[in-house]
Parts: sequence; C-alpha cells; structure tokens
Amino acid sequence: MRAGAILPLGPPVQHTGERPLDELILQIYPLGASRLELYEDDGHSNAYRGGICGLTTIVCATEPGRISVRVEPPRGDRSVVPSGRRHLLRLRIEPPAAVDVEGAGPIPHTSGDTGRPGWWIDDAGFLCIRPPEVDPLGVVVTRGTPRS
Repeated sequence: MRAGAILPLGPPVQHTGERPLDELILQIYPLGASRLELYEDDGHSNAYRGGICGLTTIVCATEPGRISVRVEPPRGDRSVVPSGRRHLLRLRIEPPAAVDVEGAGPIPHTSGDTGRPGWWIDDAGFLCIRPPEVDPLGVVVTRGTPRS
C-alpha cells in the first residue's frame, strides 16, 4: 500500500441494499499530510446526477511524535449518509503512548474491540481505534512507549 493512503472500507456486501453501511472503517497508512473526500449517494437511483450526494473530508497529518486524524461532518445531502455512523480507525503504526479524542479526552487501551471507545493492536499489526461518537471526529495519537 502506498504510504499516506486513506482507504474507506465497509463490511462485505453483495449490493447496497443488503445492510446499512453504518460502520466506516478507515484504514490509514500515515505519512506526511493526506486527504480523502469520501463521496456517498443513495446507491440505487440517479439522484446523484442532480447533486444528491454527501461528501465527507478525512485528513491525516503526521508530525514528530504524533499523528492526527480528522473526520469532518458530511457536506451536501446528509440523507445519503447512514444515521448513527460509527468509525473504526486502523492505522499502520507502532503501538502508541496514548490516544486522545478531541472533546472527549484520552481513550483506554483494551485487549480488543469491545464495541466501546478504546484502542488495541489487531492480529495484522494495525493500531485500531474505536472512538466515541463525536462530530467532527478528531483523534490524536501520541507516539512512544505505551503507558500502563
């Protein structure tokens, strides 16, 4: 994967009507500054031709000792973005010293995905972050030795 890439992923589905895409997985390979404009439409009509779509800006920036990820509120027609959307961030980095969410403070290190806010390292070596639901979402990862 190219360094700096931000990949929006969802659960495996056969068609857009199979289930709501209420969880968005952002797989990120941090390097420098990266930006993604996530485009979404209703998935079944031609309404996008009339501008009925949502655009969500996702930004990742690396600095010495820290990485920040920001997910802006969708612009455009919010009806095409699933309500109650949750995020799971997967970053290809070493275990951090701490993970903080803007407006919510530090989130705990967990042994895996409990469905509650926290961070862990998965079997593939990705730092996984399940942040609380805040809008806009801003996550700051502090590099270094994990705190106990």
